[in-house]
Amino acid sequence: MGLLKIRELNLKTRFVFSFIFIIIFTITILSLANHYRWNQDYLKQVREEGLTLTQTLAQGSIDPIITNDIYTLNEYAKSLINKKNIAYIVITDRYNVVLAQSPDSLPPILFEINNRVVNIANSYLVQTYFNKSLNSNVNDISVPIFIERRKWGVVRVGFSLKHLQAEIVKNITMVGLTGVISIVIGVAVALLLSRFVTGPIDQFTRSMKIVALGNLDQQVKINTTDEFGTLAKTFNQMAVSLQTSKEELKRTYQQLMQKEKM
Repeated sequence: MGLLKIRELNLKTRFVFSFIFIIIFTITILSLANHYRWNQDYLKQVREEGLTLTQTLAQGSIDPIITNDIYTLNEYAKSLINKKNIAYIVITDRYNVVLAQSPDSLPPILFEINNRVVNIANSYLVQTYFNKSLNSNVNDISVPIFIERRKWGVVRVGFSLKHLQAEIVKNITMVGLTGVISIVIGVAVALLLSRFVTGPIDQFTRSMKIVALGNLDQQVKINTTDEFGTLAKTFNQMAVSLQTSKEELKRTYQQLMQKEKM
């Protein structure tokens, strides 16, 4: 049903709609690919920066953990918690006992996230989960402190990804605005191009209607060397040939009438 309605449209309208569809399709594919790539690259950058900060904090916490200097560890946590996007900091000893943390009341963390940190055996662990209390995704980065292959503690920092979500919304908005502007420009270009594509066809149509009414003196004036120009030249030759045939037929008829009278 929809296809029949499309076929009922004139050539100019179909040309414009086709051009708009191509623009929308292309912009959508490019925007999705760009958004996915930007999201992955930005998330990777945030993780790398968070890991670097956590590893730096872990390196500075080695001596305080060994000497059980709780005051220094708390000062570290309090000084870093004021940094942008840090949701919480937890420093534990080798028995998983909390030595320092900030803020004093930690947002509830999923059990499976905590369980993996307790059993950490790698150089670092990055986990992403949704924290209901913070209403955002969180990158939970844990760096264990090993001395002579013995784990002395774990430094753990949670980075809120709320700013990342805001950047994603901003990016989507910019893509949408770009798409709307591109569509408007595309419509203008399509209308302009349609004049060059469908203009000669409209002229042919009008000329053929005039010829069909018997006016064989009608000429199509298209001064180009492309297919339209060739078609116009052929049409004009056809019109001249028909006019000549018409005149010859008229003379022949007059001669027959003259003979009939004689």
